[in-house]
Amino acid sequence: MKKHVFSLDLFAFLLVAGLFASLSPLLLATPGDHPNYGAYRPIEDIHNPHVVEIAEFAVSELNKQFQKKLAFQSVVRGEKQVVAGENYKLVITVKDESSSVNYECVVWEKEEHGRSYTNNEEKVTLFAILKEEFDDIENFNSQEKHSFTLGLKAFSDLTYERVP
Repeated sequence: MKKHVFSLDLFAFLLVAGLFASLSPLLLATPGDHPNYGAYRPIEDIHNPHVVEIAEFAVSELNKQFQKKLAFQSVVRGEKQVVAGENYKLVITVKDESSSVNYECVVWEKEEHGRSYTNNEEKVTLFAILKEEFDDIENFNSQEKHSFTLGLKAFSDLTYERVP
């Protein structure tokens, strides 16, 4: 019986040693060792459609918050930081009534419910499904005859055929 206990202890030791050896690069890494740890990194392609979409979102938010009528023109430069999602620090050129002005903005982008899309067409399609679901929920919740309310869930942007 002692041999069995000893071999189990030896197995546990080897298992822990093996795990430490395989994880040690991650456990002992410093932020400089990994390109995605917290530091801002330059965005190489500031004309990337996704970067432009984020800049346009920033302008729309500026317009909402400050009752302005700014029009997006271009991304001048940008940096990206990986956090729980991604921070985009962008310098953008916008046009107001009289002139063009540069603004610096930071937009935090986070995937909701771990959802990512393969392309913009899929994102638009699933957003339309989500909007329809949201409108149905708002309509239901506006009726006072129910003792409960509905809300969005992780699969609200999917049809029954697409639920994994």
